[in-house]
Amino acid sequence: MQEELEFEGTIQPVEGKSLLWENVEYFVHQHRKLPLPRNIQLGPIKINTTNPIQILKPNSGHLPGGSFMAILGSSGAGKTTFLNALAQQYDDNGELKGNIQIGDQALTKKKFSIYCGYVRQQDTLLPNCTVKETLDFYADLRLPSSMSRKERKERVRATMQKLGLTHCANTLIGGKTRKGISGGEKRRVSIAVELIRNPTILFLDEPTSGLDSRT
Repeated sequence: MQEELEFEGTIQPVEGKSLLWENVEYFVHQHRKLPLPRNIQLGPIKINTTNPIQILKPNSGHLPGGSFMAILGSSGAGKTTFLNALAQQYDDNGELKGNIQIGDQALTKKKFSIYCGYVRQQDTLLPNCTVKETLDFYADLRLPSSMSRKERKERVRATMQKLGLTHCANTLIGGKTRKGISGGEKRRVSIAVELIRNPTILFLDEPTSGLDSRT
């Protein structure tokens, strides 16, 4: 019989905010490098050579606060591109058009950093830190300065308990050259890093990749 997890701790649910997107489309600009004479000490200048390529066709939707949405599609269908567009996670070569709102406010990159969390497809964790050290670091980095040290430590403890990471709290993350926690546990640590500050909306790119059935 599978052991039932008990979720206890100080993490309280935040008030949900709706997510609205209207006519959202995404373009990528192609550039070519324009070399300069050798006596000019500047890097190559990039100029547009063609019309932008449309990567994401216009789409609209609404996600009420407190709800859950899964994006389904075949490989290469644009799931990550769509998620990145909603989450304001696009580079300088991209151009996003349309309206995205969180609650009654336009979702800008600054607003995203305040209200939202984003778990990327690839785990980016420090291999030489333990699970607890990793979460302690992000707690100090992301939680408000008004929280006491005791409150931050309790938030870390509660987050580890919720995600079933207590048993490996003092185990190194590990990497290619150093043995550490399992792939599923790394995925849970990546999720914990974002949950540590209790975001209003959490974006996850293929969160079940590499996870076991219990996770």
